[in-house]
This record gives sequence, structure tokens and C-alpha cells, in this order.
Amino acid sequence: MYENIATLAEYFKLGVETETIEPNQAKRWADRVIEEAAQPSGDIVDVALSRDVSQLLQALSEVAGDRNKQMAARWLIGTLVIQLEGMRESEEVIRAAKHAITSSGMDESLYWELCSIQGILEMAELGYYGNTAEAIGSLKQFLLSEALTPLLQGSE
Repeated sequence: MYENIATLAEYFKLGVETETIEPNQAKRWADRVIEEAAQPSGDIVDVALSRDVSQLLQALSEVAGDRNKQMAARWLIGTLVIQLEGMRESEEVIRAAKHAITSSGMDESLYWELCSIQGILEMAELGYYGNTAEAIGSLKQFLLSEALTPLLQGSE
């Protein structure tokens, strides 16, 4: 069921680091993996039993397997699109997306494009240039162009 277990762990790690995903969601995911596995691995058990955010992030980092950081980042960006539509602050979304891009090794030009959108949004909010709705629309378009649908959407 969880072929991409290390990539999913990376998704949850990025999500917790950026406050896009609650720590308990990552622990519930680990609990489901444990329930469904004939022989759960110790690293997943460590995720489920982590007592604080620091321990959780460390355990998520240590989940064994092939880790596709860019895929995890794109899943997180997909989650950010959903949160932006749900009225999460655009500045928080930008901060989280920047972190996902830089920590996953995605193309650096994406980071700078986000910086440009952030600058336009800030100028619109101050009334200097454009309007906020258009700037948020540009942000959403950018995120959609880089997003993958979160694998666990609706099951967290």
C-alpha cells in the first residue's frame, strides 16, 4: 500500500516543518502504516511514538527507502493550493512553498519566481501596484503549475 513510504515521510516532514501539516497527522499516518503492515519497520514505529516535534522530524528523516524529495515538495505544494483556497494567509503559503522548493532541490528559478510574486503581492497590499486579488491569483497559478495532488488528500 505504501510503496513510496520514504517519500511520504518526507512529505510529512516538510509539512510539519512549514506548519502546513499538524504533527498529529504525521503520527496518525504512521499508525495507519503500522496497522496495515504485516511487519512494521522500526523507523515507522519511531514516527508513531515520537513525543515532540523535534523527535518527530528526526524520525521522519530516518524512514528508510528511496526518498523523492521533489515529489514530496510537489505534494506539499498541492496541499498549499488547497490551504490557499481555504483562506490560509498568502504570506504563510509563500514561506512554506519557498522552504519546500529549497529543501527539495527543485530548480532555483522557482524560488526566485515566488520571490517576484511575493514582491508584487506586498506592493498590491500597500496600494502601490496592482491589486491583491490578482497577485493571489498569480500565486495560485504558480503553485498549481508545480503541484501534485497530495496522495493522502482527505484521509488525514
